[in-house]
Amino acid sequence: MTRSSAGILVAVAIAVLFSGCPFWTVVDLERSPGDDDSTGDDDSAGGDDDTTDVADDDTTEGADDDAAPPGEFLQVTAGVGHSCAIDVDGRVHCWGSNSAGQSEPPGGSFHDVDAGWILTCGIRPVGLLECWGAGTVAHGVPGHGSFVDVSVANHHGCAVGTDGLLVCWGCHFHDPTDDHGECDAPQGTFVQVTTGVRHSCGVRTDGTVDCWGEDEQGQSSPPGGEFVQVSAGYDHTCGLRADGTVECWGCIGSYPWHQCEAPEGTFLQITAGHVHNCGVREDETLECWGYDHEGVSQPPGGDFAQVDAGMYHTCAVRGAGALECWGMDDDGETEPP
Repeated sequence: MTRSSAGILVAVAIAVLFSGCPFWTVVDLERSPGDDDSTGDDDSAGGDDDTTDVADDDTTEGADDDAAPPGEFLQVTAGVGHSCAIDVDGRVHCWGSNSAGQSEPPGGSFHDVDAGWILTCGIRPVGLLECWGAGTVAHGVPGHGSFVDVSVANHHGCAVGTDGLLVCWGCHFHDPTDDHGECDAPQGTFVQVTTGVRHSCGVRTDGTVDCWGEDEQGQSSPPGGEFVQVSAGYDHTCGLRADGTVECWGCIGSYPWHQCEAPEGTFLQITAGHVHNCGVREDETLECWGYDHEGVSQPPGGDFAQVDAGMYHTCAVRGAGALECWGMDDDGETEPP
């Protein structure tokens, strides 16, 4: 999840934009991702005890009646079954699955938003972190402090404070015996953070990337050098270098879905999905790579300012501010207002 082109977050002058990365459901690596129904084992979306009493799913758009007209948005984020976007007035609109209230944003202005599994978090212009929805990640959400960047995943979230220090939460509330260290944020100062299923990464103030948590596929072993953005997927991570080139790591022992095979050329912003990735090239066109479940790696043409990859869907903001979403649409997650 992560940041830096013309249409990217207006108010984040301190941090590099876009935590993106949405977060992901664990799939059985003995199966094709196309066979996954996002309701797998206890680390997967919908497979955890916290959701058993949640009301039946419905589709909700969280916009006010007097909201900005369609086509005027600054940022979009894609989760598992829902998506959210910030309009030019700073208001958040959400659509898709609303099984736990994750698509019912509060009123008022935000300058950053990130959609997880059944939770969404945003940062107010004053730096206040506010979350809505449900799930274990909600337990331990910082109730005080000022923040510039936030990223939420299945069962944990992380945020960068205005002082550059990281805070992560949620891991121990899911299952204390299933802790992979994804909440054990390192010391030092950061400008951006991203959360995957069982790992997290961040860009330090010196431009180096640090990752923590599960590293079975090498997803927490970043290369050296300077980066301006990093985005965590399921078993992989991608980073945008200072020269605009993309480098991905992880995928060791995973299916050959090619999500770690970054394209050549230069980009303005990137995002890692479950097992696919997308980016905004310097000419403002989109390119996606990795597993193409239900067309998730087939972006539309035209110019774009920002893109965010969810589990099996992707959403982007066009240069003129219009929203576009594509991929799986089981809950209306690709039907923006």
